[in-house]
Amino acid sequence: MEKRRKQLLEIVLGIIVVVVAIVMIFIYSEKNKPKDKNKEAIINVVEHLFTGPDIEMVQLFQEFNQALEEMVSKKPVNTMFSPDDSLYNNIDEKLIKMYAPYMTEEYYNGAFARDYWSYYFVYSTTEEYEIKVDAIDITQSDKEPMNYTFTIYLNYGPKDGDKKDITIEGSAQFASEEGKMTYLQIFNDKALNFELRSINEPKKDF
Repeated sequence: MEKRRKQLLEIVLGIIVVVVAIVMIFIYSEKNKPKDKNKEAIINVVEHLFTGPDIEMVQLFQEFNQALEEMVSKKPVNTMFSPDDSLYNNIDEKLIKMYAPYMTEEYYNGAFARDYWSYYFVYSTTEEYEIKVDAIDITQSDKEPMNYTFTIYLNYGPKDGDKKDITIEGSAQFASEEGKMTYLQIFNDKALNFELRSINEPKKDF
């Protein structure tokens, strides 16, 4: 009887050792698996876009708006007004650090810059609201490996009020250089964007 118990204990211990070894191998392989730089780029860009308020960016836009108003007030009557490029420098410097590493130069300087200044800025510059990314699900296309779709799980609401959860869909395309985005599209964020703009507009117009 004692011998059988000893044999059973040895079998159990053997099974435990095998299971632990398998788990360790799995953890090691996952840890050392080559990272998908394209997915990392999507995560970084999306988290930067949909995290707010970004206090530094809020201040930069306030300074920009104030300088712009001063320039407008000083321009001669009945003359065309064109903002000085220097007005954009401080904001551009921050944007370059946040987004340029994850995009091709052509896309960053072209479509993305236009989209940010006309649309995306509102997410990080609305002081009264908090917005954050809880999670991002990313799927790589089987037919077009450079194409990705993703779902963003957002939590947002007034700073001192109730928050709510929403989901937003998007897609991205990448160049042959891994981690360099050539296209980004957010599909169903118009209601959120409008809500935040309606808070901003009475006080400032970027």
